[in-house]
Amino acid sequence: MTPPAELTADARPTAEFERQVAPVLGDLHRHAMRMTRHRADAEDLVQDTMASAFAAFSSLRADSTISAWLYRILVNTHISNCRKMRRRPALVSADRITERDLVASSAHSALPSAEDQALQRLGDQDVIAALRALPDVLRVTVYYADVEGLGCKEISVLMDAPVGTVRSRLHRGHRQLRGLLADKRGRGSYYAPRGLAQTA
Repeated sequence: MTPPAELTADARPTAEFERQVAPVLGDLHRHAMRMTRHRADAEDLVQDTMASAFAAFSSLRADSTISAWLYRILVNTHISNCRKMRRRPALVSADRITERDLVASSAHSALPSAEDQALQRLGDQDVIAALRALPDVLRVTVYYADVEGLGCKEISVLMDAPVGTVRSRLHRGHRQLRGLLADKRGRGSYYAPRGLAQTA
């Protein structure tokens, strides 16, 4: 006896989603750990990403790469979570707050943005300043390629641009980055930024 159609209607999309997601789940966890630097936060981020991806699975285009699609959802979810955390006030028991704490908290500015936090991980302030000086589209392309380690095809899906355009942006971004760093460090010596791949 076969089960009624209403019981099996959702089974096919669920099975297809699981089949496509299973091979890239490990990479997604690694990306989440790189973003959050904490196992529990990474697991929460992946879980939120999976919930969003499952809800939007029917909108996935047939020519899209599942890994790049999931990575875009992961990044967007992480940015949204960072913004929520920045807006949410810290919870502290009122009986533990002293006048010194009040003075110290008033001196602190808002938390840095997700982009600022990612750039701070690069370490070299000259590289960070040079990346920030690039036009947005070049900065994002260089960041995806050299910091996140994505290939041109994955970046093309994330940025909704042809692969040739991504390669061109990456080349221009590297050239401008080298120029900015050469100006900063002095034209006499070439400076190769640590942590950035020399793909151009």
